[in-house]
Amino acid sequence: PAMLKPAGYSSGLFGKWHLSPNPESGPGGPVRRWPLAYGFDHFFGYLSGRVHQFRPELVRDNSVLDTSASGEERHLSELIA
Repeated sequence: PAMLKPAGYSSGLFGKWHLSPNPESGPGGPVRRWPLAYGFDHFFGYLSGRVHQFRPELVRDNSVLDTSASGEERHLSELIA
């Protein structure tokens, strides 16, 4: 994405990003190895290599989402779609 931006393209990543070290994948960051730091304009997904299918820890851009607020469990594939 960093190479496409100068050419006028926008980019988004949806799904799994497991390239950040585990200590940096929590809600407190740091976000220097999260997708937006690598040039993506938007990110919606999870930062670890594995995730609970019904209670995922999801991130939108650089903000951790509270998926339990609605009180209902939804499958990860439905949330990503």
